[in-house]
Amino acid sequence: MSGQQAAARPPAARQPAPQPAAGRHPSIAARWRRLTGSAAVTTFAFGLLVCMYALVAVAGPRANAHLRTDAFRELVARTPALDKTVIGTDDLSSLGSALNVRTSLGPADIELVQSALRQHLAPRLPIGPISGYWDGLTTPFTPAEEITTSSGTVNAEFEFAYRSPFPKYVRVVAGSLPGPVSRQHGVVTIPVAVTVATAKRFGFGVGSEVFAGGGFRVKVGGIVAPRDAHAPFWTVDPVAAAPAFVKPLNSPLYWLGGLFTPAAALSPLQAMFNQGSTQVTLVFPLALSHLTESQAINLAQTMRGTLSTAGTLTFTSAQNLASITVSSGATGLLKQFVSETAAVGNVLDLMSVSLAVVGAVVVLLTAWLMAERRREEFEMLWARGASRRQLAATALGASASAALPGAAIGIGLAVALTPGADTPLAWWLAGLTVLAALAGPVLITVRQHRSYVGAARPDRPASRLSAIRRLVAESALTLLCIGSLIVLREQGTGHHDDLVASAAPVLAAVPVAIIMLRLYPAAVRLLLRLASRSGGVVSFLGLARSARATASAVLPAFAMVLALSLVSFAGMVRAAVIRGEVAQSWQAVGADAIVSTAPAAMSLAQQQSIAAVPGAQATAPVAETTASYSSSGKALAVLIVNPRSYAAVLAQTPLGRPPASFADWHGPASLSTAGRAGPPGRAIPVLASPGLAAQFGGRAVTVEVAGRRVTVRIVGTGPTMSQEAAITGSTGAGSLVLPAFALGASAPVADAMLVAGPNLDDHALTSLVARWRVQGGSVTLQSSVLAGLKSAPVQQATYIELLLGGIAAAIGCLVVLLLVLLLSAQSRQLTLARTATMGLSMAQGRWLALVESTPQIVAVLIGGLICALGLAPLVGPALDLAAFTGSITPVPVRIEPTWLAVTAIGLFVLAMATVSIQTMLTDGEPRSLRIGD
Repeated sequence: MSGQQAAARPPAARQPAPQPAAGRHPSIAARWRRLTGSAAVTTFAFGLLVCMYALVAVAGPRANAHLRTDAFRELVARTPALDKTVIGTDDLSSLGSALNVRTSLGPADIELVQSALRQHLAPRLPIGPISGYWDGLTTPFTPAEEITTSSGTVNAEFEFAYRSPFPKYVRVVAGSLPGPVSRQHGVVTIPVAVTVATAKRFGFGVGSEVFAGGGFRVKVGGIVAPRDAHAPFWTVDPVAAAPAFVKPLNSPLYWLGGLFTPAAALSPLQAMFNQGSTQVTLVFPLALSHLTESQAINLAQTMRGTLSTAGTLTFTSAQNLASITVSSGATGLLKQFVSETAAVGNVLDLMSVSLAVVGAVVVLLTAWLMAERRREEFEMLWARGASRRQLAATALGASASAALPGAAIGIGLAVALTPGADTPLAWWLAGLTVLAALAGPVLITVRQHRSYVGAARPDRPASRLSAIRRLVAESALTLLCIGSLIVLREQGTGHHDDLVASAAPVLAAVPVAIIMLRLYPAAVRLLLRLASRSGGVVSFLGLARSARATASAVLPAFAMVLALSLVSFAGMVRAAVIRGEVAQSWQAVGADAIVSTAPAAMSLAQQQSIAAVPGAQATAPVAETTASYSSSGKALAVLIVNPRSYAAVLAQTPLGRPPASFADWHGPASLSTAGRAGPPGRAIPVLASPGLAAQFGGRAVTVEVAGRRVTVRIVGTGPTMSQEAAITGSTGAGSLVLPAFALGASAPVADAMLVAGPNLDDHALTSLVARWRVQGGSVTLQSSVLAGLKSAPVQQATYIELLLGGIAAAIGCLVVLLLVLLLSAQSRQLTLARTATMGLSMAQGRWLALVESTPQIVAVLIGGLICALGLAPLVGPALDLAAFTGSITPVPVRIEPTWLAVTAIGLFVLAMATVSIQTMLTDGEPRSLRIGD
């Protein structure tokens, strides 16, 4: 102990602590008061805050995981059943060799393979109940003679399909299920069943002969209807349920259909067709609805490898191996969920970490308030000979008695509210909160009582050495945060799943708070000079008190800047997602609506009735077809349009009018000669989807469409046209918009129409198309696509979390402000008491508190907005928001001036209301101090 400290400490005789009377034990309240001293109420509030922020720290990440689990299960519920199955396929020849079958496979052989594959898959994949299993055999398509229907003669090709169990999935409409195969005069008659749609398209009835030849006759024995048209039994091969119209590039148009055969027909069918082209199909449902988020992610990581190795089966001996191709649409489903949940996890973990840091700061400020309440008590103990270690132990005992039960209760509530959603981040954040609760009071107490002189003169200015130490510490901390943000910015989206990315708002808020507090006194002193000239005592005193910022103000300033930046950033992320969803809906549809009559042509009367729908300001008839890119053979979706009408439609949408080189192109002068690509200088201007435009660039390329090879040059980007590609059945590498003049007389007739208009009557349009009763007629609305994007499960869960996180951040900001007011309450009350003796009224006292707090609140608002503005370019690129919209183009986080202004004004009003309420609650204290209370 230094000589100065020894001289400063007055000698004191140690008094024994009073002992309780014999036979009596102190009550819990008495023990609490003895442990917490003069800060009993504050310590109790400290425990409540620790409980609340331990709850937030643990429940935040766990709720994120829980919501993502719920989102995955809802996504599974919305996904077609076909995408939730495992399908094994193999050709009949290789499967027969593996089974040593010399003649033909029977139902028992197929069931044996199915059972072996199920046993191989079950330990690796969540295979569903056996009631969903089915197997089948499908032959290649074979042409039938021209079929005469009520609408004329059509060309058709049919496949034979054996399915087991078949009666479970159908109901008989006419006739009966196909029975035994009959043989008469060397001719094998095979009874088949057809669906109602197939019978209607080809005019089949019970007893109709489909085709005959080669010693075989095929007759319709029954007409059936699907019990569940959405079941994989029907969707795995849509042609079996309803005929499909085929529009080949250089061949006549024809239909594809399916015929269901009985088990007795397996042997003759295998004799009719090449066994290498006949396929066996084995289908198993997947039980995905019970998986959690982590289980779904793990399954996504192992699914592809499992499917690639699961089809190797051994039969009879080690030499007889069957290599069955195993696939599942669940691979795409899980991939989609993983990409979406990764993007969501980055945003929500960022929010959770920042809220936990705000909570830790709130806990530290409450610990500071506890230390202030016990300052005189600890000074007395110090004077009586207690060491700083003993003071620290006393502070630790008081804080631990409140913090540990509070943390236990908060963590328990969090676990109870979010069952089965464990995540390591939750426990790291809980540890941060508990550490702040236990270590904060100890460190603050030791710092406050470094010496008796320092404790007696808390307003003594810091020495030059302390100021240098503070400057060095602030500079080092600022450089560390800036360096971490630079590393994050350079890493981009490839390494955004670590703690540095989650703590990005914290890293940005630290230097902003430090710089703000360095500039703040100079700005307030300038206001103080202006106030001194006005002669108003309230403004002068308020600004004078506000100008006395110290190093201790860094902690609350940092917390409020961080909270404000979180509120603002959450709003900017939400606005970016909304903007991305709107843009993607327009890209997918290309207009306010698409009306399609494919495969039938759209008549002129139908086009005119669509143009007459209320609100339709521009329409463009289009022909939907496919093209091949000659150098690669890839399929492209193509819209054949009139350039001017198509440009008029796009002009009514946010996509904007296409380039004039496309919109004004109307002559055949640039056409290539038939069967040859035109010279590059005479290429036809076209629009392309963004991905295809980036691939081709500005160079001329040759495509084959409608039997002609034409040279095209992409002059602009158009909608991605994913809806049109879905209508045409093209899943190729992109899509083109081609002027109809480029094909001349070879241009196909229009079978769809784009409709645009800001006030388009959607109901009238859909009702009109429904009245046509055209098979395949459909209406796709941009508003429906947008609604589907907004209601997606993962997005909905994220919106809820962002909203709750923003509310929690705003509440944290107000709690920090209230704690700052409580910490300065004693000094403010003394000032008000002194000025009250000189005639200052209560109203003036309230105005003084508002004037004192306003510069601090405004400075924090400015710091928070600056931090939010910095987060947009720093953290925005590391957030893959395109996963929210399903877009292939990035969705940037932009600065939203309106949202920032609304956030700042709203929080300013709340903060000033908090100051006013706190001042009114203490209005009576200055008056009572005047009479010595």
